[in-house]
Amino acid sequence: MVKLSKMNKSQKVLLAYAALYAVYSLFWLGEMVGLQDAGLKFFGKRAGKIQVSAATWGGVGGLTLALDHVFAALKCSKDVAQRTVLVTLLGCFFRLGAFASQGSQKWGGALVHSEFVAGGVITIGMILAAMECLRGGLTSGKHPIFGCKGLTHGNLILLWAMMFFYVVSFIFTDFIGDNYVCGKTSCRISEPRAYDQMAWTISMWVSVMVQIPMMLSVATKAEQQKFALQRLLSIVFSIYVMHSEKDISVPSKYLENLVAMGVMFVLCLTAGLGDKIMKPKKAKRAAAANNTAVGRRKRQ
Repeated sequence: MVKLSKMNKSQKVLLAYAALYAVYSLFWLGEMVGLQDAGLKFFGKRAGKIQVSAATWGGVGGLTLALDHVFAALKCSKDVAQRTVLVTLLGCFFRLGAFASQGSQKWGGALVHSEFVAGGVITIGMILAAMECLRGGLTSGKHPIFGCKGLTHGNLILLWAMMFFYVVSFIFTDFIGDNYVCGKTSCRISEPRAYDQMAWTISMWVSVMVQIPMMLSVATKAEQQKFALQRLLSIVFSIYVMHSEKDISVPSKYLENLVAMGVMFVLCLTAGLGDKIMKPKKAKRAAAANNTAVGRRKRQ
């Protein structure tokens, strides 16, 4: 564990980011964690089931980022910490676009406007802090991102690919309409605020996804394995949330998404235990080769 007095700027800023992500994520989770409904807090109108789902998934993504930031600050090298700041900077610019498109007082309402002004100020502060941390530039990446350099590396690439297609599905499909049951009317008509919330959900999960190739670029193998294991917490929470939404999910999509989550769990687990899985096999092969060599010497 790194002492606060010995941390560099990037590590200290990451802990501050983690606290902000955690607080906002709890607001989005709302009644799930005993707080006010997210719709009432941010839009002044109680959220429907689909909007609650969109807010909840944004909260899960935010908590994942909070854990990533604490992990990068306390358990990883300075290179990983600095690049995690960069990932956050990209997410902040993404969110500024959402503030600009949804924060109008005339269109969104006074409550939305005031919440988004506050969020915009915080986001600009996060951007300025990130720019200060990155002022000295980035060091060169140590490893190629793609290619398969062992079980840990390969499984993290597969995990990134699955998350990439998940994020892309928000852009090229009607994700909410395809995955949720909205009665006899379309989701866009019955719960339009769910689509407003979706921009915030995407802003969280894009950063969650980008953190993976960043770790492949600069993290050591040991850091990558620990990262994979701590991501298991996010997947377990995601499976719990998915199960809690079974009554509003399209049955075929629910099963498909549940299987995908199961695959992601296995990928993270095997990536995190890569050495423990591969080393016994290597040891057996080495022992077999040694026995063969000993046998040859005896025959000679």
